[in-house]
Amino acid sequence: MSVHRREGRRRYLLLLLVLTAVTLVTLDSRRDDGGPLGVVGRAAHVVVAPFERAVDAVADPLGDWFDGVTDGRALKRENEELRERIAELEDAERRARTVLRENEELRRLHELPVLDDVERTTAQVVHRSVGNFEWTITIDKGSEHGISPDMPVLAVDGLVGKVLESWRGGAKVRLLVDPDSNVAVRVDPDGATGVAEGRAGSDLLRVDLDDDDRVFVGNTVVTSGLENSVFPGGLPVGRVAEVEDLSGGRGRVARVAPFVDFDALEFVTVLRWVPGQGRVVAPTTTTTAPPAAAPAAPQPDAEPG
Repeated sequence: MSVHRREGRRRYLLLLLVLTAVTLVTLDSRRDDGGPLGVVGRAAHVVVAPFERAVDAVADPLGDWFDGVTDGRALKRENEELRERIAELEDAERRARTVLRENEELRRLHELPVLDDVERTTAQVVHRSVGNFEWTITIDKGSEHGISPDMPVLAVDGLVGKVLESWRGGAKVRLLVDPDSNVAVRVDPDGATGVAEGRAGSDLLRVDLDDDDRVFVGNTVVTSGLENSVFPGGLPVGRVAEVEDLSGGRGRVARVAPFVDFDALEFVTVLRWVPGQGRVVAPTTTTTAPPAAAPAAPQPDAEPG
């Protein structure tokens, strides 16, 4: 029992000492360093310092942890806001690049150096039907703009095909690579001529040639514009990608890669030109004033009643 009483008294004495030291430190902080309280206060600091360090050793990490939790939440919100802002800016940049690219493509379509005297209508591709047996596109302008079947259709890079059918508000265009497509062409620079045909399952056009035709890989192919041709002459078609000599003296075959990337078509221009008729002039509407009415003949005076 005496051992427990001694340990209890020691605890009370230690607690009293700590409380006294804290009181003295508090009083000392409110007075100058001189006088007895200053001396006792400095002594109390020496006694309390180990306890302060122990408390700081526990309290500082806890404080840092709470600060980290608070700051982490704020940083997370800031990161989310920054990511959203970056996504908005990237989306705006993509839209701006798209608009600039479309404007440049439209400008180049209007300035195509072909048939300057032929009127043209620029339209947007709204649908694609691309497969082994049909290659067509649908555009957003049609008969209301004077577009009619067989009119040539071009993109910035070259010939796209011809109008297959048109209606008010749209038209269907058969592409060069359609299996039913064919166009009379000339191979420059030596002028060999033939018919470029679409082939099922291939993105190359086939041109049958004579044995003595001088045609080489890399030669440019344009529309020939021969009599009764569907297309006017000089429209760029493509470039010779392969040349094959057929066995048994059956001639040669050139395979032509079109200039136009049909999968990437967004805008086209339709030339108001039809076979056998040439350029088509847009109809104009004039209003003629009706003839003035003839003046009424004077009426005789009525007889008096």
